[in-house]
Formats: sequence, structure tokens, C-alpha cells
Amino acid sequence: YAGGAGGPTAIKQTGLENQVFQISEGVPNSGNKAAMDFEKDFRAKTGISVWYPRAVNEMRMFKAAAEKANSIDPVKVAAALEGMKFEVFDGGEGFMRKDDHQFFQPIYISSFGGLAD
Repeated sequence: YAGGAGGPTAIKQTGLENQVFQISEGVPNSGNKAAMDFEKDFRAKTGISVWYPRAVNEMRMFKAAAEKANSIDPVKVAAALEGMKFEVFDGGEGFMRKDDHQFFQPIYISSFGGLAD
């Protein structure tokens, strides 16, 4: 996972800027104010970057489903998740498919390095 611990540093040190890409569910410096503010606060609190925006989505959606179900009972939360629409970390809408509880969300391609020419 190129965005994990040490990945960006290794890419910079090898001179591969703008040659390595990743596909992910969010990019903390994409320009989305809410995502950038969350990243800034998270980094200040933990000393690390948000590596997995999907974990942010999962926890926020679980909270919303538990509140909707007024319970943390797994069966009730699962029922509350069915068909749920949710604003995801980097903006846009995600949703939980009712039939099989698959989660769909926007996906991004990002480049490691400075601005591409």
C-alpha cells in the first residue's frame, strides 16, 4: 500500500515522484475541506496521517446506523445499514446495498510526488 507508513518517503527517495499511483477511497489533500480538516486534526492528535479513509467511513456509518437503530445489537445495526446512504470521507455519497451489504463509494486515483507536468 503506497500510502502507508514509509511509502511516500520511499517513493521520494527513489526519485519516482509522479510515477507511482494508487487507487483509494479518499485522498486527504484533495481539496475537500471536511477531509482536509479531519486529516489535520487526526495528524495533530495521533502524529500520523489517515491511511485508510475507508475506516473513517466505516466508523461514521456504524455510528449513524447504531443511532438509527437506537441500539448496538448487530442484527438491528445491520438492518439499519440496509440501503443507507452516507456522505463519505472525501465527499460524495456512498451507500450500502441492501441485498448483500456491499458498500459502494467514490474511488480516486492519486499520484505520489509534486504536481505532474
